[in-house]
Amino acid sequence: MAQIGSGALLFLAGCVASCGVLLVVAGSSKLYRAARRMPDTSAVRRVLGMTKRRWRRAEAAAGALECAIGLIVCAGVYPALGGAAMAAAGAGFCVLLGYARARRVPGGCGCIQWRTAPPAAETVSWREIARAALVAIAGVGGAVFLRDEAGAFGRPWFSAGVLTGGGVLMLLGARTLPRTPVCRRPLWFPARATLRALAGNAVFEAVAESAGPFGPVVRYRRAGCGEEYWFTPLSAPADERGGGGRRAVVFHVRHAAPGGELAVQASVRDAPGIPEGAVMRSLAVSVAVAACGLALAACGSTPAPGGTPAAGSSPSAADTPAATSTPSATADSSTAGLAACATAQIRVSITHTGALGGQAGGYLRFTNDGTTACRMDGWPMVVAVTAAGKATTLRHARSTMYGAWQAPTPLPVVMLKPGGSAYAVVASADHPAGGASTCPAPYVRLRVSPPGGSGRVVVSAWLPGARAYLPSCRSIDGSPTGEVSAITPLSSLPH
Repeated sequence: MAQIGSGALLFLAGCVASCGVLLVVAGSSKLYRAARRMPDTSAVRRVLGMTKRRWRRAEAAAGALECAIGLIVCAGVYPALGGAAMAAAGAGFCVLLGYARARRVPGGCGCIQWRTAPPAAETVSWREIARAALVAIAGVGGAVFLRDEAGAFGRPWFSAGVLTGGGVLMLLGARTLPRTPVCRRPLWFPARATLRALAGNAVFEAVAESAGPFGPVVRYRRAGCGEEYWFTPLSAPADERGGGGRRAVVFHVRHAAPGGELAVQASVRDAPGIPEGAVMRSLAVSVAVAACGLALAACGSTPAPGGTPAAGSSPSAADTPAATSTPSATADSSTAGLAACATAQIRVSITHTGALGGQAGGYLRFTNDGTTACRMDGWPMVVAVTAAGKATTLRHARSTMYGAWQAPTPLPVVMLKPGGSAYAVVASADHPAGGASTCPAPYVRLRVSPPGGSGRVVVSAWLPGARAYLPSCRSIDGSPTGEVSAITPLSSLPH
């Protein structure tokens, strides 16, 4: 028992020593940057609100302190003092980095950096926070449990602790997640993020138009260097109705390279042949309209009776029509002789906001403020703009997860009487895809032009139901995920 206890303490001493080495390296990096007067783009400086001149002095002092703590810890002569100091340093960095990540402050942690980084090239990741937390925990362990391990260098258990602690710290400090050597894919693969990217792929949309609607459960598995997603149509294809078993539509998804384009192959296989057990897992993707699954291209545009608001939405009284029995927006043949609605007579607002099915968004409401009726049809043009002024034109969607909208054929022509409204869904993915840990800065305003209109109306991109601005997350292939539906009456959307 004494040997086991001694071995555990030696192993802990090795882990603590590896954290001490990390502090020496990080402190040396800060001293080097301060001596070379390198510009700092770290999130820590922005959180503390320091000027560049004051930060240079503070960075040099912090580097010297880290080097001193690391040397004391590595020497092992004052384990209680060194451990307590390391625990305080690690806890302080953990709080600062956690605050920077929560507030999405641009810039990395600046812990170990020998070259000038581009401004706001990265943000604080959870791995950097975990590394600071590990340093704090190691400090507490060293201060409480270590006493006479100063001469432990060269002992097997101590060496094992150094290697283990160093390996964990290197893994947490890596810029990118480790990938498999042959397929060059992340060891941890986000199935739901890939599924969202698959739903926007042209091959997926084309197959879904003929084979859908799909059921609300998707099965997936690893298949070589790719993934297979199995969808079961709710209704059997025409060639199966005369007999035979059900079939499944299988999409084989593969990434050509890290961050590269998504390659998709579709095939039809017998449903009884779907693998079961540990190899095959299921994803429940039912949303507001369960029969639509992912709101695929084959879903109808009419919601189920008694549809409820999107999860997380909080529509105000102004969002709800005053009288649904006599709607002022219709889509029938009476629109044939009407002129298209001009931008000057349209008031635009955003309603029914929230987050659902991996997307955040709302309904753009186009209200006729004129004295005569007009018609609207087709897609509005929506340009989303960030606080820095970066503009992105939202793509025209054939279907949206948010609002469970599907473009019918032909598109509806909506008549707007004075005071009447038509709607369009605007949405974007609200989670980072692939190996990304955060999304770029969100959109803060929208420049909206009605279909065929020459002017534009600017509205805020704030989503009260989601308590956030419209996100600007990218898909796995790096393309924007923001999208807008065609003009539709409110009766075609859950509300």
